[in-house]
Amino acid sequence: MIKGLIRALWWLSREVPNPELNPDLGPFFTHLRLQEGRDPRDLPPEIWEAYVADAIINAIVDAWDRHGAPSVAKAPAPEGGYIGSAEGPEGGFVIHAESKRKAYEQARREWLKRILAARLGLGRKGEQ
Repeated sequence: MIKGLIRALWWLSREVPNPELNPDLGPFFTHLRLQEGRDPRDLPPEIWEAYVADAIINAIVDAWDRHGAPSVAKAPAPEGGYIGSAEGPEGGFVIHAESKRKAYEQARREWLKRILAARLGLGRKGEQ
């Protein structure tokens, strides 16, 4: 799905008169131009895909270094179950789940959602 979106963006860049002036496309287009030293419309879509993948990977690695990875612990009685927790750009959070696997999965998902929203500007309410 992401590959298709990137290719649609690549195709759209060919239709926009000046992609660098577009508020959504411009920053990425300018970054590609500066990194590759030529008009990004002349680059194959695979180059665009590689830059998007690198941006996502760098956001995750940087957040892992800065905030640490999510963790899980057994919840105290009487609640039982497990507590997943992590630190993120907006502070810490805790989730409760019945199994250790589910708690870790939910904590990782929330952690990734928060770091990608903060670092890449994705998934913010009211900005969609």
